[in-house]
Amino acid sequence: MSSHNINTISLQSFKNVLLRYASAVPDKLRDLDVYRYSIIPDAYAERSPSKHLTRTEVEQLVEWKLKHGTFRPKLLQLVQSNTPDSVQETTLAAFELLPDVTKALKVLTDLKGIGPATASLLLSVASPDKVPFFSDELFRWCMWNEPGAPKGWQRKIKYTAKEYESLLAEVRALRTRLGVRAVDAEKVAWALGKEAIDVDDDTEVNPSVGSEEKEYPLKEARELLDEAKPEPEVTKGTKRKAKPVTEGARKSMRTKK
Repeated sequence: MSSHNINTISLQSFKNVLLRYASAVPDKLRDLDVYRYSIIPDAYAERSPSKHLTRTEVEQLVEWKLKHGTFRPKLLQLVQSNTPDSVQETTLAAFELLPDVTKALKVLTDLKGIGPATASLLLSVASPDKVPFFSDELFRWCMWNEPGAPKGWQRKIKYTAKEYESLLAEVRALRTRLGVRAVDAEKVAWALGKEAIDVDDDTEVNPSVGSEEKEYPLKEARELLDEAKPEPEVTKGTKRKAKPVTEGARKSMRTKK
């Protein structure tokens, strides 16, 4: 029996953990998951020839990121301060640089509130098979065997481009070895992290009954999008009413991730 270590996990174990992802996501976050994994990637894929993301989509992705990790109201406010045109132009320029992830990442970080971790999330939407999101769980899974303390799921993260390069190399090796998608590696790491699995333990955990991941066809995703009715994009010269800060906004400015 193989362990859940990223260097030794078997394809069957990988698939078993992937099946547990859906049941590990709290009900209150499931709608955001639909946007992150279905609605926004499908909308992006249909755009031709101008492959870009809108500011509304970037805001939704950042909200997903914050609610799946540590909530930072100031970060979302910074992202909302970008103009719709700047978001469209910058994401278009970055995505045109793929598969050069390093250069594309650097272009995206020119946007306000977009650090390496958030930039990797946007790139993952554009290239889910090859580009992983720099999540806390994925980084710690990838760096499990690296020296330093604390280790495991408590490993400290600096959220730098250099750290992302290390994560990217590990995910590439995993993809080559097992033939899996980068976006699925993200889900597996998230499930393992939330379950606090010791990845060096070779005890296999069977997927729960009914935990098989739900697919969201484009038609269903579009219906969900219509129901959500996101705010329209604001064009140049139009003043946008500031959104109230929720969930305990802090006075200090945080470093973007």
